[in-house]
Amino acid sequence: MTSIQASQGSPLNFSQRQPQALSNEQKSLIEETLKGFDPENLTQEEALSITETFADAGIQPGRELAELMSTYEFDAKAIGDKAGNPPPPQPLQMDTGTLDISEDMLETLNNLINEYYSDSLSEQDRESQLQAIKEILDEAAPENGLINTLA
Repeated sequence: MTSIQASQGSPLNFSQRQPQALSNEQKSLIEETLKGFDPENLTQEEALSITETFADAGIQPGRELAELMSTYEFDAKAIGDKAGNPPPPQPLQMDTGTLDISEDMLETLNNLINEYYSDSLSEQDRESQLQAIKEILDEAAPENGLINTLA
């Protein structure tokens, strides 16, 4: 048997774009904003003011912002929590399974895929090839599938 392992821990984020890199202007704004507050004695109103200032400047929560804020001894997550902002959604982590496939099945699968992409098949034959490919993959897949997106 040949084992084919799906890539583990591939982050997918369907609900949100990645934050863009901070511009020099945004970095300066962050520095100037944070200078006006004491990181050890931050009130809810001050946390809200910080998050609103950043949002108005188009600054999105992300790793770069958190790292920059930490250089001024501020905890970005704590400020967001104190301001009542929900944390940004975490990327979807995929649990993976192993595809157990025999050498014969793998060879058949390879042939079916090559034929499927050839220009010599009719549309009906292509549908038949696709069904045969799906059947091999279904037979070789683990009980809960290759990818568990509900984890």
